[in-house]
Amino acid sequence: MAASPEQLRTAVDEYRRLFRPQQLNQLHACRRLALDAMCDLAAFEPQLAGSLVHGDGPLDRIRLLLRADTPEQVIMHLDDRHIPWRTAEASLLHAGERRIDWPALRFMAGDTRVELVILPRGSHGDPPRDPLANTRRLERLDRDQLQMLIDGRSDQRWSSGG
Repeated sequence: MAASPEQLRTAVDEYRRLFRPQQLNQLHACRRLALDAMCDLAAFEPQLAGSLVHGDGPLDRIRLLLRADTPEQVIMHLDDRHIPWRTAEASLLHAGERRIDWPALRFMAGDTRVELVILPRGSHGDPPRDPLANTRRLERLDRDQLQMLIDGRSDQRWSSGG
């Protein structure tokens, strides 16, 4: 019988704790950087998605899901802060096994790659799905949930909420 995603995450956490404690330091630093970015991008309702939610994948990239009326709003926000960016697309799974390519902006924050995936404001009715179990919403964290995770105040490590 195959291990569940939660069993795999627990095993990765235990392995890192025992054999790669420096990766835990990198995970915490990247999560703090993500929180800083989320505070700066608060107007776009940022949610952390990807490997930093669980700490079970590459620890050198931040993926934030943003809500905006147009990608240009996010571009202007970055330009106002003199953040060099490049355009991209991010393919996300949605209900009915549909893959949708969303506009994205990518930039570097030190040695960390940041990807801002821009979803339409008000598109909460069809949230992205978990690619491993497409019957579930993509697990993601809002600012408060990420802050609690960083502070160690939460046993629930992620959310699939709105």
